[in-house]
Amino acid sequence: RINDEMMATAHRWAWWSLLGLLSSSCCALQILLNLLSFGCVGFNTVLGPLRPTFLALTVAVQISAWSVAYSRPWQWAPTALSTALASFLSLLPEIIMIRTNWRQQQPLKKIKVEKPTLDNVKCDVYSVRLGTMGCASCVSTVSGVLEQIPRISKHDVSFETGIAKVWLYKENGREMNDSREKVMSTIITMLSDAGFPADPVDATNEQNMSDYQTFSSKK
Repeated sequence: RINDEMMATAHRWAWWSLLGLLSSSCCALQILLNLLSFGCVGFNTVLGPLRPTFLALTVAVQISAWSVAYSRPWQWAPTALSTALASFLSLLPEIIMIRTNWRQQQPLKKIKVEKPTLDNVKCDVYSVRLGTMGCASCVSTVSGVLEQIPRISKHDVSFETGIAKVWLYKENGREMNDSREKVMSTIITMLSDAGFPADPVDATNEQNMSDYQTFSSKK
């Protein structure tokens, strides 16, 4: 009997996991693939339009499960766990996006500038286009790659445009880092190694610190 109950529990959890994965456009699977540097495989492109349907189905099944478990207190704990699992997987894209947006708001303290002022600190802005960035998990992975590059002081990865924009400090009109070509080569190489081929979008645009602060305040 214990084995039968364990099999039934595993079966229920498998269904909740499947519903949660479909409701998140297989976001968890994409995270695993990104960890293996496979890049975006397009789950969200196919499943994204169907996500509202899967979310509605998940909610309906949860309501049905609780309507049965309500009069059976011994089923409350496993039902609550299944609800937590399905909810976490279903909302994983939003959780990742909130975390990524928060990370992008934090200054990357890799380049030390003594008391930056509008007169002695400026920023170079580089942009690259990523053609295979199709979901929140991919945005998070690209953001994580950019955080590893010491030259970058700030970055903004846009899922809507597929463009990653990075800020580099300049001091007294002189770049504190390497040439633009070397910086772009490093960025593109690291993104490609992570499974996200990138191409430069435009030439370097110089901004003063007030523009940099304006960007930060908008995030």
